[in-house]
Amino acid sequence: MITPQLGLIRSLRGLTLKFGCFNDEPVRRGPVRAPFVKGPVFALPACWYWIRKLQARFFAGDYASAVDASSMAPAAALDVTILF
Repeated sequence: MITPQLGLIRSLRGLTLKFGCFNDEPVRRGPVRAPFVKGPVFALPACWYWIRKLQARFFAGDYASAVDASSMAPAAALDVTILF
C-alpha cells in the first residue's frame, strides 16, 4: 500500500521523468499497477492507488487523466465494502 504514496511523493519532489507519473520509466507502469487488479483482496490498495494517481495527475495539470483515475477509485472502494 505504500507504493502509490511513494510514487506521489517522488512525483511531487520532481524525481520522476514526467511530473504527475509515479514511475521513473514508462516501462515500469504495468508492474506497479498489476498487483492491484488481481482480486478483492487487493481492493483497498487498489483504491489508494487510484486516489494517489488522481492527486498526482491533478497536481500535474493533467485533468483528463485525473478524471479517469477518479472513475476507477469508486469501483475499487466498492470492492472494499464487499470485504466487510
